[in-house]
Amino acid sequence: MESEMSVVVGAHKLNETEESQVRHQIQSVVVHEDYTPSPPRYDIMLLRLRTSIRFNDKVSPICVDGTRFPPDTECWVTGWGAIDPNGKSSDIDDIDRLRLT
Repeated sequence: MESEMSVVVGAHKLNETEESQVRHQIQSVVVHEDYTPSPPRYDIMLLRLRTSIRFNDKVSPICVDGTRFPPDTECWVTGWGAIDPNGKSSDIDDIDRLRLT
């Protein structure tokens, strides 16, 4: 499976190629031990890349440590990927800002 997958960083629009994009090949994956495809449950995996990601003004890490943010915090979001159990994909083609409520 790893040889079929790659990660693109620096992409801010789903359907456009940008100079900031860099593709990284996957070295290995760890699928959540309770994952089920139908219905999708624990749909998350860890990816080990063959090369390191270089952070810059277009590429930065995300917070995944369980931090809770107060209401009215401004966040960056995107809707790429499936948005419901039937596999319907989002038609959002951009990253957007929102405020938490």
